[in-house]
Amino acid sequence: MNTHAGSQPLTEARALYFTCRLASRMARRVVCVLGIAFCSLAPGQVASPSTSKAMDAAMAAFQEGRFAEAETHLRDVVTMLPSDAHAWMVLGVVYAAQGRHELASEPFTRACELNAKEPDACYYLARNHYLRNRFTEALALFDELGRSARRDWRYLNGRGLALSGLGRYSEAEQAFQQAMSYERGGASLDEKPAVNLGSLHLRAGQPEKALAVLRTVTSAFPKAARAWFEQGKAELQLEELDAAVASLNRAVAARPRYPEAHLLLAKIHARRGESEKAVAHRRLAGIP
Repeated sequence: MNTHAGSQPLTEARALYFTCRLASRMARRVVCVLGIAFCSLAPGQVASPSTSKAMDAAMAAFQEGRFAEAETHLRDVVTMLPSDAHAWMVLGVVYAAQGRHELASEPFTRACELNAKEPDACYYLARNHYLRNRFTEALALFDELGRSARRDWRYLNGRGLALSGLGRYSEAEQAFQQAMSYERGGASLDEKPAVNLGSLHLRAGQPEKALAVLRTVTSAFPKAARAWFEQGKAELQLEELDAAVASLNRAVAARPRYPEAHLLLAKIHARRGESEKAVAHRRLAGIP
């Protein structure tokens, strides 16, 4: 892999990347990807001052929430370096971070086709298929990634999500359980496979099984907002209203802007005749 002249930009970019790897939210992930993009070029390509300037400007624009400007700069980069898989991947991630998954499809596809070994390029394409409800395509790509030499729980987790979308619950359950075993053997822990397993049990009408999984997750990851939300849903299905309120309050404490959790809290408080609390949570959910 070629780099810009000098070692300092590479050192700073890698430091940003590996620091941000710990973040789970997409916005944080985009910053990480943009950071490493400063020193990533396709084999045989040389960074020009204009390319470097465009990537720097894209990074600054994204960090300040100026997504349209970031897209413009990244479009300039892929025009100057049309065979650079990483540049295409970064453009796709910026689209995906805004929920613009249709637009993200082209750059992710280009990145994966240009260099299937580009870190995360094909994974992001598979995820984008899933988010567009193209479950069969997502499953095929996750399976292809899973056959690679690298053990990565994300591929099994993605397989489980795709199978769940196709209604193949028993296979999805097995995939999530395998992802959990992979994940426990790694250097870092992530709650997503277990939360997805709990959510799968809820969709299958098995709140007791869901609760057993989710309470283990929230014990290990007390700041995992989605885990608390899914736990609250399971408790609500079992009519454990006090426990559901407590879990949902933990969810919104971890993620204040969580409309789905606020809406469930509003419904529970309304059932209890606590109109002021119900109205407050409806407003926080964005409902007048």
